[in-house]
Parts: sequence; C-alpha cells; structure tokens
Amino acid sequence: MRIIKSGDTTLLNQPRLFVCPHCRCEFEANSIEYCLTDQLAQIHDNIIAECICPCCGQMAYSYGN
Repeated sequence: MRIIKSGDTTLLNQPRLFVCPHCRCEFEANSIEYCLTDQLAQIHDNIIAECICPCCGQMAYSYGN
C-alpha cells in the first residue's frame, strides 16, 4: 500500500457534539465514548456517530455538516 496524501490524525481524537432525539440533551463525547455509524446511516440520514445519552440512556446521534 502506498499513501498518496497523509490524513490528519488529530481529527480522530476530537470530541463530537451529540443530540438526543428523545430528551433533546446536547452533549460532547470523545472518540472512546462513541461509535461511528455505517455508510448507509451516513448517506441516508447524515448520521456520523452514535453514543448513549448520559441523561436518558437512549441512543443519541452526531450529524455531519
């Protein structure tokens, strides 16, 4: 394998903003607290990552730009 252009690995550790669709809690989680979603969720719903809401315990989502 050959790298054409190196990626910015500092982006991997940046926290993401999440919004819970159930209780409307907004919170920030770091990379060890959330999971990235599959391509279908990213393309269809623009959901980049998911994390458990600290308020209600339901699944919360981080949306792409």
